[in-house]
Amino acid sequence: MASMARSLEIADLLAVELERFLRARLPGTTVTRTYTPFVSDEAFAAALANSKAMLVYVVPLKKTTELETRSKDAGLYEYRIVFAEKYTGTTVPPPNSWMDIRVSTVDAAEEQFGDARNAFETENGQLWAQASEIAMIFDAEAHAEQGTFWSVWDLTLKEIA
Repeated sequence: MASMARSLEIADLLAVELERFLRARLPGTTVTRTYTPFVSDEAFAAALANSKAMLVYVVPLKKTTELETRSKDAGLYEYRIVFAEKYTGTTVPPPNSWMDIRVSTVDAAEEQFGDARNAFETENGQLWAQASEIAMIFDAEAHAEQGTFWSVWDLTLKEIA
């Protein structure tokens, strides 16, 4: 049976693996597992304004259990991954090249972790993507008006227990 504690363990593992992958592309990126990345708009805006690198949040959404075989259950773990970064240059909106790097980074992360052919190891076996969708590749309004990058990715991972 899939447990919420296991969901949090997987979220922590995903955060570590995702941070390793993203830092190779955007040094300084931090990935955090959290329940509420947006405690308040003001608090989050302040954290974003003070950050010099991309902030990424892994938010556990749901866990379910499916019968995989007569003797095994499959744990399905759903996460929302939120990417945010404030442009620190002088021109607003940020140049296309800045946005291109962020968009391609999110896309590369989704290709790596959202592809069922790219399982990653855990202490209990393997995890692989069951479903993956970039719900918002970037927020055009935030980009144009505030010089920020936002992206939202929904990922469901499957683990046979």
